[in-house]
Amino acid sequence: MKFVNLIQYKKNNYSQCGEDGLIEKLLELLGDDDLNNFFVEFGAHDGKTNSNCFNLLENHEYKGLMIEPDQKRFKKLKLVQKKFNKELLVDDSFISISGKNSLDNILSNYNVNRTFDLLSIDVDGIDYHIWNSLTYFKPKIVIIEYNPTFPNEFHYVTPKSLTIRHGSSASALISLGNEKGYTPVAITDTNLFFLENSLFGSLSLKRLDLKTDRDDQASKIFVSVGYNGELIYSQKIINLVWHDYLQLKSSNLQLLPKSLQNFPEDYGFIRLVWFSVLKKYYKLKGFIKRIFE
Repeated sequence: MKFVNLIQYKKNNYSQCGEDGLIEKLLELLGDDDLNNFFVEFGAHDGKTNSNCFNLLENHEYKGLMIEPDQKRFKKLKLVQKKFNKELLVDDSFISISGKNSLDNILSNYNVNRTFDLLSIDVDGIDYHIWNSLTYFKPKIVIIEYNPTFPNEFHYVTPKSLTIRHGSSASALISLGNEKGYTPVAITDTNLFFLENSLFGSLSLKRLDLKTDRDDQASKIFVSVGYNGELIYSQKIINLVWHDYLQLKSSNLQLLPKSLQNFPEDYGFIRLVWFSVLKKYYKLKGFIKRIFE
């Protein structure tokens, strides 16, 4: 049996990294009998910019709910709503992980079908926890943003904090999907695609394998230790991708100053004293940090 590889169908109308084409192919494979033509996009921006769902609204007779808490973006989203009238619902709620503003409660307020077609989550931070908090609703397709600077084998879940905006790794989100009854079916430069297990089993779709389907070499930075205590990095430059590629020389990230990068038994008296003071400083720093944490 030949399995369909979704990534071959990448296409952008409004999406950022080919998501529009993948969505269209998924819906085609599912067929009209399994669909209710409704989407939910959380982190909707202005409704069009890098949207995973606007193409459905404009070109595929879909209805949907777009949620965007930022007021400047929400004003632009309201203009999009005027064009589509009753086909598009908009909400400016700040979604929380629990309580009255949980995603479950917000969707219930709009009488959304429990198994609506597609959920897109893009909040640049606690995406993992928002999906994890969704317990009543079971969308057929889930598209969720991951942090592409994390290597495939790095299992990282961002803290439950609105101020620590790290994002989560692809492997962590795949583990969450497995727990919630979803199969990973595709990955783009920024998003993971999941399909509800019972639907995946009825389709000839290729299951996503991070090892073979995502080249993560650019995201890997290895750190080793030389015999002299120098930290040795696999990359000379570290780029802050979302901050205009601000660059940091990895050689500047050292625990020991240059003058102490040698075997301790080769230190003279002054360097032995300096090394002793430095060790006490790091221990005191760690102790103070633990107290305030």
